[in-house]
Amino acid sequence: MKIKRPKLLNQKYYPRTWIMALFVAVIFLADAAVIYNMPDTHGVNSGLASAQSKKKSQKAQQPKQPTPAPAPVLGNHDAVVTTVFWAGESAGDDNSYIANAASAWDEQWEQHYGGVDDPDARSGYLPAAFTPNENPFYFALPYSDITDSSRRRATAKSCPNSNNTSLLNYSWCKNAWIAVQFGSKIVYAQWEDVGPYQSNDFDYVFGTSKPKNRVDVGAGLDISPAVRDYLGVGDVSRTSWRFVAADKVPAGPWKQIVTSSRGDSIN
Repeated sequence: MKIKRPKLLNQKYYPRTWIMALFVAVIFLADAAVIYNMPDTHGVNSGLASAQSKKKSQKAQQPKQPTPAPAPVLGNHDAVVTTVFWAGESAGDDNSYIANAASAWDEQWEQHYGGVDDPDARSGYLPAAFTPNENPFYFALPYSDITDSSRRRATAKSCPNSNNTSLLNYSWCKNAWIAVQFGSKIVYAQWEDVGPYQSNDFDYVFGTSKPKNRVDVGAGLDISPAVRDYLGVGDVSRTSWRFVAADKVPAGPWKQIVTSSRGDSIN
């Protein structure tokens, strides 16, 4: 005797039911994809992808820390051959017999400075024998705004102090500041003499030309023993320099004694 198995309820309709369910799921997914990619004009789409994109955008738009602005400069000169000189230096083979008891703008420079700024006998950045009356951080560049006949050069208006009305009868270059750099070290110094070996190299000092000087090592900048010691250079080196406005010179050993003497009058 054969036993008949009972048919499951609505068995013949199961395939059709699964097809309908699959169709509804496809429609639902298609609609979701369309909504996800629609322009978010009402702020509706806030899915994970949108949040991550916004986070990356905010990170990319974060402002970088501003770099401090450099001090205003009138010119910039790189890899300049640099030699050492000093107030009260005697004439000899090393300096082509040019004494520095007087400077281009001060006939009594050594006396006003306080003595010979001995490059070998030092006490920190000062001469060991005395405390100078003027800034031990000084330099010379091959330009003077005043000629040997005590006349003002036509190019003198380029001097940093040309607008100082108290210097009508004095040098407009004397006491101006520059920054001198060697490697990562930067020192500041005041202009106190003219040289080496040139006195009217305007295109170099205030322009972009190379120094005209071809004597000896062809130096374009003389620095004092204090400047030498701060930078850690030898008697001959290559440095970079630029003019710096007096009110932009930062604090440092170069500010302990600041030279303010005007030098010799041109009248």
